[in-house]
Amino acid sequence: MSTQPQSSITDALRVALILRFPQQYAALCQRLVVLPDTDGQRAWLLDFYDPFHPTVQGFTSMAEAKAAWSEQVYQALRSLAIETVAELAA
Repeated sequence: MSTQPQSSITDALRVALILRFPQQYAALCQRLVVLPDTDGQRAWLLDFYDPFHPTVQGFTSMAEAKAAWSEQVYQALRSLAIETVAELAA
């Protein structure tokens, strides 16, 4: 079974969340940053709200770090959408 349809749905949801919450997305882009390591191979996912926190993550490649960045941004926007729906329903 192909994961292509699931991937397309997830990508569409990510775009929809970005369009629905552009200010929050911009804030996340300023907060969560992928930085290359000095060796040019590895990368770090850094949260500027707390850059020395133990959750700073190291990755073996920029692509891996960027994928983790994308997932964290998606999860944050998804949580925001769920909170917004709950507030509207209340």
